[in-house]
Amino acid sequence: MSKFKSILIFNLCMNLIATMYGMENQPDLDQKNYNAYCAKTLCDVYQAMNANNQFSVTPSTESKYWETKTILGKPFFCKKPNVSLSYAIRDLHTPESKTQFECSTAICIGVWKVLASENVDNFIAELEQKYKDFFFPLIQLSVLSTLEQYANYCGFAKRDDVFHSGPHKVNTKEEWGKITSFKSCLDKLEPLLSPNEEVEQQEGSLPYETVLGGSLYLPNVDGVTGPEKGENLVCVTEGLYYGFGPLFKDGPKTLVEIGRALATSANIQKNDETFYGRTIIAYMKENKIKAKEGVHRLQYLIIKEACRYFKVPQKL
Repeated sequence: MSKFKSILIFNLCMNLIATMYGMENQPDLDQKNYNAYCAKTLCDVYQAMNANNQFSVTPSTESKYWETKTILGKPFFCKKPNVSLSYAIRDLHTPESKTQFECSTAICIGVWKVLASENVDNFIAELEQKYKDFFFPLIQLSVLSTLEQYANYCGFAKRDDVFHSGPHKVNTKEEWGKITSFKSCLDKLEPLLSPNEEVEQQEGSLPYETVLGGSLYLPNVDGVTGPEKGENLVCVTEGLYYGFGPLFKDGPKTLVEIGRALATSANIQKNDETFYGRTIIAYMKENKIKAKEGVHRLQYLIIKEACRYFKVPQKL
């Protein structure tokens, strides 16, 4: 079957799911059907992001509903107050907003697109009214935790001086205050994020997998840095995954296709056409992993904690 026909069939299947289950707000469904709803929602938003937004490791936007705040010189999107999250998220992936970002921001947009509802909008509005220092940050907890660990290792909590973070000069006391502020805001959003849980895996089963409408992180081999280090992915139909970046401009891909692209990037980055092969073979040998047919070897690097899905949310 041609790639064009495959994409056509994929789009027809997604439209069928939308007809059966899709709604502007979260539907009242069992888990299986809610997974289908999440897959449709994620498919739509990732298709829009790949069409309308540019990939960049330095996020920026001209959306009037968002601003950027930095931690260690790294910018992150933060929603401005007095605008609903549903509306602000929708504006962020329109061409008019001239927004650019990387895959970790894309997965945040996808998560909040799924969770967005009138109840969620009201919950966030109440936080904005109740806490003067509250703001809505578009950042993964894992990303913030990594920055916090680095700052803590460097002793930011007990310092008040100038620190060089790459090309950026930052004040240690101010940066620690920013990290604390971001963390406080994420803590207040925890009730909204609780439906996003780790996928239960079969005991001793490799590689680890996600479910329809869920997400996973496909890492590259050790030693690779930058955007080629891995891909944040969402499962939009059985066997097909969307990420954000040039690879996905023409639609979702299989894990094998994505793995091959990452492997090629690893060899190019290291200027060594044998680097990926040598590294992954050594890893599998060390961990006594036997390759399975139809599975890309990078899939064996997926960790359980990186496979997540959306439980049917309870009312707030």
